Amino acid sequence: MKCSKARILLSAMIDGEVSSRERFLLKQHLDACPRCKEEMGDLRALRAFMSLWPEEEPSRLARKPSIPKRPAG
Repeated sequence: MKCSKARILLSAMIDGEVSSRERFLLKQHLDACPRCKEEMGDLRALRAFMSLWPEEEPSRLARKPSIPKRPAG
C-alpha cells in the first residue's frame, strides 16, 4: 500500500469504517512506515482530545439564518 492510499484510510480506520482487508493492509503499511504511523497517532490523539468537548446544539441563528422580506410593491 502506498502512503497516499494509507492516508485516505487512516480516519476511516479510526472510525471503524474499513473492511477487514483494508485494515490488514493498512496495519502492514503502518508497521513499515514510521511517517504514516505517526500520522495515525496524531489522528487518534486529536480524536481523543475532541471527545472531551460536549456536543452542543447549534444556536437558532446558526441553524436557519433569517433574511427579512422586502415589502411588496
